[in-house]
Amino acid sequence: AALYETERGRSALATLRSAAKKRAFSGDIDRLTARRLYGGPRSVSVTRLERYAACPFMHFVQYGLRPVELEPYELKKTDEGSFYHEALEDFLKNSRDSLAGLSAEEAVARMDAVSERLLAPLMDGPLSDNPVMLAHSRRMRAVARRAARTVTKQLADSRFQPFALEVRFDELAPAVVLHTDLGEVPLRGRIDRIDAWNDGDETWLRVIDYKSGQSEMNLSRLYFGLQLQLIIYLAVALGRQDSHPAGAFYFKVADPVVESDSRDPDVIEGERTRELRLSGLYIDDQAVLSAMSPGVDRIVNLRLKTDGTPMSSASMLDEEGFELLIRHALKAASAITQEILSGKTAIAPKKMTGFNACERCDWRALCQQDPLLGGMPEPLAPAVAQKEVLERIREEMMSEE
Repeated sequence: AALYETERGRSALATLRSAAKKRAFSGDIDRLTARRLYGGPRSVSVTRLERYAACPFMHFVQYGLRPVELEPYELKKTDEGSFYHEALEDFLKNSRDSLAGLSAEEAVARMDAVSERLLAPLMDGPLSDNPVMLAHSRRMRAVARRAARTVTKQLADSRFQPFALEVRFDELAPAVVLHTDLGEVPLRGRIDRIDAWNDGDETWLRVIDYKSGQSEMNLSRLYFGLQLQLIIYLAVALGRQDSHPAGAFYFKVADPVVESDSRDPDVIEGERTRELRLSGLYIDDQAVLSAMSPGVDRIVNLRLKTDGTPMSSASMLDEEGFELLIRHALKAASAITQEILSGKTAIAPKKMTGFNACERCDWRALCQQDPLLGGMPEPLAPAVAQKEVLERIREEMMSEE
């Protein structure tokens, strides 16, 4: 109130109010500029498409303007992610023929050897005497050990076994080509793991994606193009050979701390194992689920009825359901790619239950999406519940045909 006492104070307040009401705007760029700015693009990754779906301006800044953050030399999340991916790949390559008889102690010993080799370059470098780095390395070893125990348990009595590891595809070896009015663009990516089960003359495949962070599949986000990766990777896997979809899952790479009223180590270990079950989409076929494990609910995040059959949920699909999701995901990927090529850069962050594009954006200061200024995005409307997604996609496909 004291600022109102002087002309200078009143002027300063007026300036602040005016600044708070201003909104940033990002106009489209022409197609030629877009091609030059994005280097074609000669190919696109699913992660990039999801980033654009979250907000075109976020994509424009990251892939077009490409600002460089000046950061201290330290261990980054991407470094950790690469370590876990390489560790699991090496562990499975070395243990593929002997997982059935591998004890938890043997799994840990094998993973320790892998971790030691992968962490050696970091520990021999300038971070070796850093106490924080040493703590990080201990935690990473613990997470890797937990991942080794978990994957050993999940595959020990499973008829599904790793069929391919770290499957890469890009413009040189395209598995999926996105068709747009402005040209064709190959999709680029890497599938962490493909598991297969041969049932007579039929082959069933499931894809596994390693995640150290959030690892829940949400069909509503898939519908809006925010979570395309898992289902597109399944499409790539199915395209490699004549096969049927068994599922698409996230494997959580973590060493979770669980809440428990028990002090029994075996009970706590069981709760940790339950926390690390595969989560995602799975086929509505009892024989296939049993092939994953005789006690499938111990390795897959599903609930069983009293008769041992899975309860119905949005995550359980028949083969037609998987086909609809694949068709929708590829259609969404093509539409997003066309918008990128067209030069769209609008400040249009998406927000829905459990998802807010601005909260995971490093560049929101550029577009003034600040909650104190009332600039955060409004929720998507109309919302589409997970159980309604398949029917919505089916109706859209039928209307187009």
